[in-house]
Amino acid sequence: MRYLAEFIGTLVLVLVGIGAWSIAGGLIGVIGVGLAFGIAYMAMYYMFAPMSGAHFNPAVCLGSWVAGEMTFTECLWHILCQFAGAIVGVFIVYCLLMNQIGTPGVFILGQNGWGWGYGAEYNLWAAMLFEFVATFIFVYVFLELTAADYSASGLVIGLTLAVLIMVGLPISGGSFNPARSFAPALFLGGIVMKQVWMFLLVPTVAGLLAGAMRRFLPFNPVEVIVVDEDDDEEGDESSEE
Repeated sequence: MRYLAEFIGTLVLVLVGIGAWSIAGGLIGVIGVGLAFGIAYMAMYYMFAPMSGAHFNPAVCLGSWVAGEMTFTECLWHILCQFAGAIVGVFIVYCLLMNQIGTPGVFILGQNGWGWGYGAEYNLWAAMLFEFVATFIFVYVFLELTAADYSASGLVIGLTLAVLIMVGLPISGGSFNPARSFAPALFLGGIVMKQVWMFLLVPTVAGLLAGAMRRFLPFNPVEVIVVDEDDDEEGDESSEE
């Protein structure tokens, strides 16, 4: 069930976020698109966190693995389910756009990119810098808050994602998520597919570094209580008395 949870959570995140951008972006603007991603993440987090950890992002999974919170096999299966969920989510948006009466056949599908003709036309280095910093921030916030187990963790994580996307939309489209970037590129091809390598590589590296920082420099260390066998036996004897 945990893998199904990652599939569904990523599907909903991509469907709502990219759907808001592609279908209603002209009406709700940058703030609306950011909130769509953030609120979708928040809702899926509270629904699936007890079951799968609610990662919905390969960069978060890799960070959790490096931090020692999951095995490599679990991480790999999570990532595969996230890519599958993202592809299905984009496919639904694609079908909606293709069935719009009078559509010219050229539309925004939430694709990420940089350079001439994209967003505010930032160059590759600006896009790489922002994707790295934003992914690092998001993954580290996620790891620290989930380790602390605050009741408001989902709210803060969702708002963090929303704000980062608001800032990043004009620069790179605000990815921080390899699965979310790969899915639109798969449908659009062309320049989008040629540029997707950066959105696969940079967030991955940032996620790994955030996981390493969480492991070796944690702000919310997890307390491990070691129970001595003698103490355990004494407890049993006292309970019998």
